[in-house]
Amino acid sequence: MKKFLLTLIFLMCICVSFAQIQTNILGCRLGVSSYDEVNTTLREKGIIRPDILLTGWGAIITTYHIEFGGIVWNTVTFTVNKGVLMSVKFAGLGDHVKLGEALSKKYSHYKVVDNSFTKKFEDNNTRVEMLYDFTAYEPLILRYEHKTPANKWIDDL
Repeated sequence: MKKFLLTLIFLMCICVSFAQIQTNILGCRLGVSSYDEVNTTLREKGIIRPDILLTGWGAIITTYHIEFGGIVWNTVTFTVNKGVLMSVKFAGLGDHVKLGEALSKKYSHYKVVDNSFTKKFEDNNTRVEMLYDFTAYEPLILRYEHKTPANKWIDDL
């Protein structure tokens, strides 16, 4: 029995150490969900029909006044490239200190940048970034993004 418990604890430690950055955002999975799945999920969650913009890069779906992470965001933008959800960007007003502390606590193993106005965390496939610019109309930005098939971040394109 003792060996079994020690093995179980060891396996749990391994699982926790390989935890990754959250990829399920408002019911949509980065790098997995298709355009149709994103659109359907947003409708099923009772979000008003989103604005859709088709670009050379892909489809951009924007919704408004969505609660996520304890903040009601003015705009939420879902970017789909080659049929797959690649990023979700939240923009609005909110307590950047409280959000930054929550992100730092949740993703401390993945820290890339950590200062008062910028927090960035990355694992092998996903990046989460918080930016605060008090001079902007929507000063608080929270973005989750998945690496492109070319193994690059959207910002690097």
